[in-house]
Amino acid sequence: MRDGMKALIPAAAAALVVASGCATQKQHAKIERAGEALRVELAETYIDKGAKEAAIPLLRRALAAEPNDPKVRTLYATVLRDLGQYPQAQAHFAHALEIDPGYAPAHAGLGILYDLQRQAAAARPCHERAVTLAPGDAGYRNNLGFSLYLAGDTAGAIAQYEAALSLDPGLMVTYNNLGFAHGRRGDFAAAERSFRAVGSAAAALINLSLVYDEHGDRAHADALREQAYALAPDLRPDEESMR
Repeated sequence: MRDGMKALIPAAAAALVVASGCATQKQHAKIERAGEALRVELAETYIDKGAKEAAIPLLRRALAAEPNDPKVRTLYATVLRDLGQYPQAQAHFAHALEIDPGYAPAHAGLGILYDLQRQAAAARPCHERAVTLAPGDAGYRNNLGFSLYLAGDTAGAIAQYEAALSLDPGLMVTYNNLGFAHGRRGDFAAAERSFRAVGSAAAALINLSLVYDEHGDRAHADALREQAYALAPDLRPDEESMR
């Protein structure tokens, strides 16, 4: 009996060692995953603050660890796009969509890339796909509207901007976009209302002056700018203040 007990003790000890090793490996893997998540979160913070270059090494490390993560690959593509590296950005957006064809941010990001290159025909289906995948996302509606505006479809742009604002009345950029779309159609009153919804009366006047510039009415545009400078002298460009 004693011999049997002696034989069991080393086996039990070995089992404990194996179990302990497995637990350590799992804990290490968990720590690694947490570290990768923190790197991606930090990269997103850099991107939001405009420090795109600082995000690159973090995203590259995250991609090395998780090459098939569509979010990380899309973030990396977005940074490359915003830094003007269009071919590389397009390749990474395409890779993200190969990994997950239903990943709306990749469709939206690719659409913006095409818009930047004035490729309206390629941009529109990307934005439409993003809207279809995430119909409640006001930002995607705004992006589609801006793409349509660039392509000359002003009525379609206005419809998308209004849909975006119905989803998120606080999306300030859309009020500005809507104002320029109304202005292109010659509806100056609607344009001014949209611009004023953003906040500053002076900024609204500056935007409205750009609308009149687009219509070739330089005198009216200059008058609006002077009104804006009277309200906010710091808006006057340095070269004008020295005349």
